[in-house]
Amino acid sequence: MRFRVVAATGTFIVAIAVTLAFVFWPGRDGPVRPEPRHTGRIPVSSAPPNAGIAELEAHVREDPGDSQAWAALGIAYVDQALANVDHSYFSKADKALTKSLNLEPDYNELGFAGRGELALARNNFPSAVGWAERALALNDLDARANGVQVDALTAVGRLDEALATAEKAHAAAPSVETIARLATQSELRGDVDRARDLLRSGTSLAKKPTERAFITTRLGELARSQGDYKEAAAQFAAALKADPTYVPALAGSARTLYAQGHAWEAVRRYLTVTLKFPEPRYLIELGDLYTSLGQPTRAAAQYRVVDMWADIAAQNGVRVTLEIAQYAADHGNPGLALRLSEAEWKKRHNIQVADAVAWSLHAVGRDKEALTFAERAAGTGYRDASFLYHRGMIELALGDTETARQTLVSALELDPTFSPTQAKIARDKVVELNADVRS
Repeated sequence: MRFRVVAATGTFIVAIAVTLAFVFWPGRDGPVRPEPRHTGRIPVSSAPPNAGIAELEAHVREDPGDSQAWAALGIAYVDQALANVDHSYFSKADKALTKSLNLEPDYNELGFAGRGELALARNNFPSAVGWAERALALNDLDARANGVQVDALTAVGRLDEALATAEKAHAAAPSVETIARLATQSELRGDVDRARDLLRSGTSLAKKPTERAFITTRLGELARSQGDYKEAAAQFAAALKADPTYVPALAGSARTLYAQGHAWEAVRRYLTVTLKFPEPRYLIELGDLYTSLGQPTRAAAQYRVVDMWADIAAQNGVRVTLEIAQYAADHGNPGLALRLSEAEWKKRHNIQVADAVAWSLHAVGRDKEALTFAERAAGTGYRDASFLYHRGMIELALGDTETARQTLVSALELDPTFSPTQAKIARDKVVELNADVRS
């Protein structure tokens, strides 16, 4: 896997458009399997181009000494970068927030929170924790800073502190986002029923269309991860009724379509998603979907865009270590996967990183070490079919065939279609191991 340097974000968008146009017309229907991935991050809804930015830019031109306006502009740039996959806005945000903090370095709650949001968006989670702490030292009820703190603490694996912060923020100002963060904390601890109950209670807080789309999408993702495809489809349909452009709901509906056997309809939906939001997760999922359908050329086109995305992100200060590590482990570059996942483990100890390290160690044949990390990935009680699949394959490589069989069965029972490519491997291994037991 190679990363090519692309000179400008505009070039990147053109490259994506050309690549996706090449694969736009799918063929006939057939069976396919999805791969859900759950994190503690709150997804960002699509925003109108340059929402609020022009006004803020005009204001700071007229009053360049307004530290709060510079901070607000920096935050608007972060939102724009996330909403439209334009990483050049991260560099603009960096400059605006630096200007704000130069003007007011000590009592700049909005500037500190904005710095935290930028660090979080760039996947620099330890830095995000530090900036959020500085904002909360000035106002411990600041909703923006508390949101950054919960997400960043979750990302670095400090779940007890994340839960305490989430509870405090929700008690101070209940909202769709605070209830969703509480639900994430329950899900990460394996309490899916409580996570579902919390999200359902949060629907009463959703007043705006984007809020309704967000909370119903989270309900759909939760149902999808537990193999309840009928419920998932209903929740994603409700989300898209509230906001037909909401990208996470479009992606969730695509995963659910191929979970239900509508492969090429899922491809069409994914193409809509990747044209709107060419983010690695969706590109990789579409590539894996094409692989499962026997379309290697179309799959390779998606993977090439992932390479370009990583280059552009790195040029604008975005750390993509974990995402690329997982991609490399699944797509033939185990050495790179191990280097990146171990580098990420040095920075933060959460269950997603532990799983990535485990899978990368397995890919290079170091299965005894891999099992230790797989056990750490299971340490909070979080139930994820991909995690179980990884652990089962590690156990199988170590010769513990009965435990491996049970673990792989658990993965398939939890979500029979957890991956377009790996679910079939799991099923084949279970059939093979069951035959060994009978013989």
